[in-house]
Amino acid sequence: MLPRAERRTIGVEAARPSVGPLFPRWIYRSRGVLIAPVICAASVTAWRSELRAADVGIGGALFLLGWATRIWAQRHLGYRLRDGMHLTTCGPYRWVRNPIYIANTLIVTGTTAMTGAYWLTATAALLCGGVYALATRHEERALRRRYGAPYRAYAALTPRWIPSRPASPVGSGCGSARSWPQVAAAECHVPLILVPVLLPWVLR
Repeated sequence: MLPRAERRTIGVEAARPSVGPLFPRWIYRSRGVLIAPVICAASVTAWRSELRAADVGIGGALFLLGWATRIWAQRHLGYRLRDGMHLTTCGPYRWVRNPIYIANTLIVTGTTAMTGAYWLTATAALLCGGVYALATRHEERALRRRYGAPYRAYAALTPRWIPSRPASPVGSGCGSARSWPQVAAAECHVPLILVPVLLPWVLR
């Protein structure tokens, strides 16, 4: 079990350091806006071309995998839920340090893949990779400042991006898992990203 001082509740805003390189901090705060252009481009592409069932199926599978990963991670992390947060090292966090960013990349690339414009899918993957790589520089600095040695030990055992077989966990790092209905309700907005892409396919 983590020491009481390390299990204190923490919100995302509280995790942000007041100092540090300005550019990664700006990327972190603007990450949603920076990813949005590829979704807008997917929406325009969907209206200008006829979607194919195979592309929708492949993109939909990637989207569902990403959404399921977000829900799994949210169940343990508790972001956007009215629960205290702590250093989380269980669930998908045993396998990789940034499962939500990986899930977001799957969601975005899956959405763009539905259009059949694979150049756009590749652009989306590269954009997500660049934005999230810089965002994690800011986040990890904040986590090191907040949690100190427990986070450094966790980071030393757990890869940042490529999931691997879990090592022995550092403390419990979990607390109580949130209920599936509670987490699903917190993540129910995610499919809205598909509406402007799939709407022309439905209307035709």
